[in-house]
Amino acid sequence: MQKQKRWQFVLILAVTALTIYNILPTIFFYTKPLNSPINESRGNKISIDIIHRMNKLEQDSIQWIKSFCNLLQVKPKAIEIDPNDPGIIKVSFAETNHAQTFAHFLPRAGSLIPFVPAQLSLYGDDTQTASKLVKVQRKIPVGAPRDLRFARAVPGHPDREPCRAHAALVCAIAGCCRDDHLGG
Repeated sequence: MQKQKRWQFVLILAVTALTIYNILPTIFFYTKPLNSPINESRGNKISIDIIHRMNKLEQDSIQWIKSFCNLLQVKPKAIEIDPNDPGIIKVSFAETNHAQTFAHFLPRAGSLIPFVPAQLSLYGDDTQTASKLVKVQRKIPVGAPRDLRFARAVPGHPDREPCRAHAALVCAIAGCCRDDHLGG
């Protein structure tokens, strides 16, 4: 057998160390219990985290539009979420050519946002080219309420059948709060 050179030993140690370094996060992740039920406090924490992320996504969209306008060297007069439809962002300009430039480049640039729920596109058709207002559509067309009192966990049942509280929660979200939907 040939004698092993020192640099080969160092290389083997470095590769082994990098492999262990890359595998450890996966090992730690899978040591958590996967089939344990989510209790009420953990469920509340998860729902509040989701609401905060959705609200942050709303503000990130506005910041992205401001940055995009800066790159295009156009000055928007106002950028605001439509109060009637939180999935729409209204961008108004002082000049129609700024609005046209913004509307021309937005579809391509908005689709290049890597996080799909954050992607933006034009709302409606492009027939209003003489308008100073451009409506931008968000992929998540809902605005999470700032009031976090509605977020609550509903305990599940071992037989996986939805309980009356689950049905009431789904009906409240869907807007169909009749008693026949609640199984009663």
